[in-house]
Amino acid sequence: MTDLEGKTALVTGSTSGIGRATAIALAARGAHVLIVGRDEQRANDAVVEIEGSGGSAAFRLTTLGDLRSAHDLVEWATEAEYGPSGVRVNAVAPGPTRTRMMEAVPDEMVNQLAGLAPAGRAAQPEELAAAIVFLASDEASFVHGVTLAVDGGRAAT
Repeated sequence: MTDLEGKTALVTGSTSGIGRATAIALAARGAHVLIVGRDEQRANDAVVEIEGSGGSAAFRLTTLGDLRSAHDLVEWATEAEYGPSGVRVNAVAPGPTRTRMMEAVPDEMVNQLAGLAPAGRAAQPEELAAAIVFLASDEASFVHGVTLAVDGGRAAT
């Protein structure tokens, strides 16, 4: 599939985990991919941020929820400012994902967290990459200012 042909994607944090899977998925769909190291993916007229899961139903800690709310406000303000000029700003909120960083977390803890969601398992980085690629593609041209929970249904519980 080459629907991202002619687009350039800057994938930060692309040396491992979700960022690496995203860079591979964008390149497979024809995008020219630039690789650097942080938590934000950009493709021409789209910004897709990676949020923490602190504000989800499984984690009702005030500080983390406040941080998520603040992030949402910044995302919406950025969308309001840049949306009219054609730049879409969206975010992905991942659930537990099997990345190199998660290798330090005991399997029983990861399984316990993942078990809180209807999917009952942790995600693979490629599953998050698919959502990020969708939000960066023209298929999501009418998707503005949203946070897409890619968490196995955790936010719904």
